[in-house]
Amino acid sequence: MTGPFSSSGAASPLAGPIGLRTRPLPPLPEGASLEAALRQSAMGPVVPVAGAGDRYLGSVTAASLARALAGGVSSVDPAEGHLADVVVLPPHATGAEALRAMTAANAGEAVVVDGGGIYRGVVMVGDLFRAPDPPRPPVVGGMATPIGVYFTT
Repeated sequence: MTGPFSSSGAASPLAGPIGLRTRPLPPLPEGASLEAALRQSAMGPVVPVAGAGDRYLGSVTAASLARALAGGVSSVDPAEGHLADVVVLPPHATGAEALRAMTAANAGEAVVVDGGGIYRGVVMVGDLFRAPDPPRPPVVGGMATPIGVYFTT
Protein backbone atom coordinates (compact mmCIF):
# COMPACT_ATOMS: atom_id res chain seq x y z
CA MET A 1 0.00 0.00 0.00
CA THR A 2 1.80 3.10 -1.24
CA GLY A 3 -0.65 5.98 -0.61
CA PRO A 4 -3.65 6.56 1.61
CA PHE A 5 -6.31 3.94 0.75
CA SER A 6 -4.34 2.92 -2.36
CA SER A 7 -3.12 -0.53 -3.32
CA SER A 8 -1.64 0.52 -6.66
CA GLY A 9 1.19 2.94 -7.27
CA ALA A 10 -1.24 5.81 -7.98
CA ALA A 11 -2.09 8.39 -5.36
CA SER A 12 -5.54 8.09 -3.84
CA PRO A 13 -8.19 10.57 -4.95
CA LEU A 14 -8.72 11.19 -1.23
CA ALA A 15 -5.24 12.71 -0.94
CA GLY A 16 -6.00 15.89 -2.94
CA PRO A 17 -7.71 19.07 -1.72
CA ILE A 18 -11.51 19.16 -1.84
CA GLY A 19 -11.42 22.64 -3.37
CA LEU A 20 -10.76 20.92 -6.72
CA ARG A 21 -13.88 18.79 -6.36
CA THR A 22 -16.36 21.39 -5.11
CA ARG A 23 -19.75 21.74 -6.80
CA PRO A 24 -20.55 25.40 -7.41
CA LEU A 25 -24.12 25.30 -6.10
CA PRO A 26 -25.39 28.89 -6.07
CA PRO A 27 -26.09 30.22 -2.57
CA LEU A 28 -29.43 31.59 -1.53
CA PRO A 29 -29.16 35.36 -0.93
CA GLU A 30 -29.59 36.71 2.58
CA GLY A 31 -33.24 37.53 3.27
CA ALA A 32 -34.62 34.95 0.81
CA SER A 33 -37.73 33.12 1.93
CA LEU A 34 -38.17 29.52 3.06
CA GLU A 35 -40.17 29.05 -0.14
CA ALA A 36 -37.11 30.04 -2.20
CA ALA A 37 -35.00 27.62 -0.12
CA LEU A 38 -37.52 24.87 -0.80
CA ARG A 39 -37.32 25.50 -4.57
CA GLN A 40 -33.51 25.55 -4.47
CA SER A 41 -33.35 22.34 -2.40
CA ALA A 42 -34.02 20.44 -5.64
CA MET A 43 -30.41 21.27 -6.66
CA GLY A 44 -28.77 19.55 -3.70
CA PRO A 45 -29.16 18.28 -0.14
CA VAL A 46 -28.09 21.58 1.42
CA VAL A 47 -29.03 25.12 0.48
CA PRO A 48 -26.22 27.49 1.47
CA VAL A 49 -27.21 31.02 2.49
CA ALA A 50 -24.74 33.81 1.75
CA GLY A 51 -24.72 37.51 2.49
CA ALA A 52 -22.94 40.34 0.73
CA GLY A 53 -19.78 39.26 -1.10
CA ASP A 54 -20.78 35.57 -0.78
CA ARG A 55 -20.02 35.60 2.97
CA TYR A 56 -21.31 32.25 4.25
CA LEU A 57 -24.12 32.58 6.81
CA GLY A 58 -25.21 28.95 7.13
CA SER A 59 -27.22 26.30 5.35
CA VAL A 60 -30.80 25.15 5.20
CA THR A 61 -31.45 21.41 4.87
CA ALA A 62 -34.58 19.44 4.01
CA ALA A 63 -34.91 18.54 7.70
CA SER A 64 -34.65 22.17 8.88
CA LEU A 65 -37.20 23.21 6.24
CA ALA A 66 -39.58 20.44 7.33
CA ARG A 67 -39.21 21.41 11.03
CA ALA A 68 -39.90 25.07 10.25
CA LEU A 69 -42.93 24.46 8.07
CA ALA A 70 -44.36 21.75 10.35
CA GLY A 71 -43.97 24.18 13.26
CA GLY A 72 -46.28 26.65 11.55
CA VAL A 73 -43.64 29.07 10.27
CA SER A 74 -44.76 31.01 7.20
CA SER A 75 -43.10 30.10 3.91
CA VAL A 76 -42.26 33.79 3.40
CA ASP A 77 -40.09 33.95 6.55
CA PRO A 78 -36.36 34.44 5.90
CA ALA A 79 -34.45 31.18 5.46
CA GLU A 80 -31.50 32.26 7.62
CA GLY A 81 -33.74 31.99 10.69
CA HIS A 82 -33.87 28.22 10.15
CA LEU A 83 -30.26 27.18 9.55
CA ALA A 84 -29.07 23.65 10.28
CA ASP A 85 -25.78 22.28 11.58
CA VAL A 86 -23.80 21.08 8.58
CA VAL A 87 -20.19 20.05 8.01
CA VAL A 88 -18.12 23.09 6.96
CA LEU A 89 -14.60 22.56 5.62
CA PRO A 90 -11.86 24.70 4.06
CA PRO A 91 -10.95 24.15 0.39
CA HIS A 92 -7.47 22.91 1.35
CA ALA A 93 -8.85 19.98 3.41
CA THR A 94 -8.00 16.64 1.84
CA GLY A 95 -10.61 14.21 0.63
CA ALA A 96 -9.70 11.87 3.49
CA GLU A 97 -10.23 14.66 6.05
CA ALA A 98 -13.58 15.52 4.44
CA LEU A 99 -14.65 11.88 4.44
CA ARG A 100 -13.79 11.53 8.15
CA ALA A 101 -15.69 14.73 9.02
CA MET A 102 -18.76 13.70 7.01
CA THR A 103 -18.71 10.20 8.51
CA ALA A 104 -18.47 11.60 12.04
CA ALA A 105 -21.45 13.89 11.38
CA ASN A 106 -23.40 11.16 9.53
CA ALA A 107 -23.61 13.52 6.54
CA GLY A 108 -23.21 12.93 2.83
CA GLU A 109 -22.03 16.45 2.03
CA ALA A 110 -19.97 19.35 3.33
CA VAL A 111 -20.06 23.06 2.61
CA VAL A 112 -16.71 24.50 1.51
CA VAL A 113 -15.86 27.90 2.98
CA ASP A 114 -12.47 29.59 2.66
CA GLY A 115 -10.49 31.22 5.48
CA GLY A 116 -12.15 34.58 4.84
CA GLY A 117 -15.63 33.12 5.38
CA ILE A 118 -16.47 33.15 1.65
CA TYR A 119 -18.72 30.35 0.38
CA ARG A 120 -17.02 28.24 -2.34
CA GLY A 121 -19.46 25.38 -2.95
CA VAL A 122 -20.52 21.97 -1.74
CA VAL A 123 -18.68 18.65 -1.88
CA MET A 124 -20.47 15.31 -1.61
CA VAL A 125 -19.06 11.92 -0.71
CA GLY A 126 -19.28 10.73 -4.34
CA ASP A 127 -17.28 13.77 -5.46
CA LEU A 128 -14.33 12.58 -3.38
CA PHE A 129 -13.89 9.50 -5.57
CA ARG A 130 -14.15 11.04 -9.04
CA ALA A 131 -11.34 12.67 -10.95
CA PRO A 132 -11.36 16.47 -10.65
CA ASP A 133 -12.70 18.36 -13.64
CA PRO A 134 -9.87 19.54 -15.90
CA PRO A 135 -9.48 23.30 -16.20
CA ARG A 136 -11.35 24.74 -19.15
CA PRO A 137 -9.94 27.45 -21.39
CA PRO A 138 -12.07 30.54 -21.96
CA VAL A 139 -14.59 30.42 -24.77
CA VAL A 140 -13.17 31.51 -28.11
CA GLY A 141 -15.29 32.56 -31.04
CA GLY A 142 -14.33 33.26 -34.58
CA MET A 143 -15.38 33.91 -38.12
CA ALA A 144 -13.99 32.36 -41.28
CA THR A 145 -13.15 34.90 -43.99
CA PRO A 146 -11.68 34.45 -47.49
CA ILE A 147 -8.29 35.64 -46.22
CA GLY A 148 -8.19 33.60 -43.00
CA VAL A 149 -9.92 33.10 -39.67
CA TYR A 150 -10.70 36.00 -37.37
CA PHE A 151 -10.75 34.96 -33.69
CA THR A 152 -12.65 36.79 -30.95
CA THR A 153 -13.16 36.16 -27.27
